[in-house]
Amino acid sequence: MKKYLTLGALLFLISCTPTAKDEADKQDQEPKLTIDSDSIKRRFGECKADSSIYCTQVNFTYPVFDGSSVALSLNEVFEKEALQVYLKDSINSNLASHADDFVADYKSIKERFDKAFGWQSSLNSQVVRSDSNLLVIETIVEVYTGGAHGIYEVYYLNLAADSGKALRLKDVFTPGYDSYLNKLIKSKIGDANDVSLEGTYYNSNFGLLEDGVKFYYNAYEIAPYASGPTEILISYQDLDGILKNEYK
Repeated sequence: MKKYLTLGALLFLISCTPTAKDEADKQDQEPKLTIDSDSIKRRFGECKADSSIYCTQVNFTYPVFDGSSVALSLNEVFEKEALQVYLKDSINSNLASHADDFVADYKSIKERFDKAFGWQSSLNSQVVRSDSNLLVIETIVEVYTGGAHGIYEVYYLNLAADSGKALRLKDVFTPGYDSYLNKLIKSKIGDANDVSLEGTYYNSNFGLLEDGVKFYYNAYEIAPYASGPTEILISYQDLDGILKNEYK
């Protein structure tokens, strides 16, 4: 025996079926992601002037995400990256405790060497690209704890705007990208006498910027300190075929 939907039941089902407009309205009601900034500052010693050689300073400035459901993940991923990569395998669970320990370590040195020069730790992070698919954070790190010179390094972190996930090479490039990308990077670096690379020329420090993908090599990574960093910018046109469309 066949069963037929009554007109009333049919109308009920139709009314309960989500439409494109319903989905759009739902997205409009989702809290919008906001980007603010926060800072952490610490001072110890003779700090009447920022240039004092006996002043130990910590200056961290970084983006803080809020509003949408993915904000917490974005903040956690950035802080983890900052502690484990930018600040060289910090044992701390957050930036504030890292700043406190940095000053505490200096104090222990000063107790042994009263005229120890001050230490400096600076982290300046900012969002350099923000769109519906992608957030890109550029971070400049400067650290001095004694010696002939300090450390100056730049890092890029690419984040998926919908999940907060950190995007690595395998996430943004199509399978089998290795050979072609390697050839591109090698051609950009050329035959510079002060660059030492064998085999793999691309690295994992890259930023998906508005005008192309930048691969950044900090001092000592492929060249002597005196040569400074190496920057390679590859246009999206040159990456056609190996870069996923949503990240162009």
